[in-house]
Amino acid sequence: MIGSYGNLKPTDADYVTWKTSGSELGFSRIRKRLHGMLTQEQCNCLFADGEILNNIFRQLCNFTHSRPDSSDGALWESNGPVYVHEVLMRTFFTALSVYAICYLLVRIARPAFTLPEDSRILFEEDWVPGREAIAKAFEQLFKERAGHG
Repeated sequence: MIGSYGNLKPTDADYVTWKTSGSELGFSRIRKRLHGMLTQEQCNCLFADGEILNNIFRQLCNFTHSRPDSSDGALWESNGPVYVHEVLMRTFFTALSVYAICYLLVRIARPAFTLPEDSRILFEEDWVPGREAIAKAFEQLFKERAGHG
């Protein structure tokens, strides 16, 4: 998120300070800035409150900050090396969504970016979480159909 912002606004004072001194420049703050500065054609709707970027960040943020019910034990549904298939699949699918979102952010920041052919699956398959929003943004940004064929 911050990298995309920096590509679009490389001389922004807050960005330059963050880049040169390691000051705080959080996800939500930049998401809201991008929402305000991007056009509809640049998929600014992705950055709105309650949309996929905001929702997945909040979901992952709970684990980053070790909030109640967001620990390794809660995620794995155990306190040891017991693997629950549903949890492994949730983790895998969340990672796929994050990869897809990263490709969208790169395309917004660098409109000439070409998606690697092997990565198209992230925008084609119904089982990718958030697929509707991700596919819509893909079609808008890449000017291609997000389905098979």
